[in-house]
Amino acid sequence: MEYLARKITRAKWMPKPGMASDDIRADAITGCLRTTDDTLSTWECTMDEDDIADVVLALAAAGSTVDKMDVVLLSKGTLESLGIRLEATPGRTAIPHLRSRHVDLSGLELQRLGGLATNIAMQVRNELNCYRFTRTRVLKLLQAAIENGKIEIELLDKKLQAELIPAS
Repeated sequence: MEYLARKITRAKWMPKPGMASDDIRADAITGCLRTTDDTLSTWECTMDEDDIADVVLALAAAGSTVDKMDVVLLSKGTLESLGIRLEATPGRTAIPHLRSRHVDLSGLELQRLGGLATNIAMQVRNELNCYRFTRTRVLKLLQAAIENGKIEIELLDKKLQAELIPAS
């Protein structure tokens, strides 16, 4: 798999009125590229829509609510050319077979993070390798995964379970 998917908030990557067209908002950096121990969580995928949907499913299954989701695909080659290390680590998701697709971007510091931010901004602004999943679609992905036995509903956050179980 040649790409890594990262969940973002697409609107944060667009310049605000009064900003230069190539400026990147601080909210994009602090919101979408929040690091822990100088690492950033991503998920391996191809450009196949079903494969991207699996990444969205892994992310949604780790959350506490169902919401729309935007993801951007990052080329592993581009990341490596920026000096970013890719380290496979077990992913935090309730879907066991997807945990092995998690990759941390590690060794991040200002220059590498800035290069990553510039790459994401360019892709979002040019609508390249960006995918939006509506709340309804994310909900359907989760419900189908439960019905197909990919997820044990008991492993999901209690609040998320409540959204997935129809009221009787």
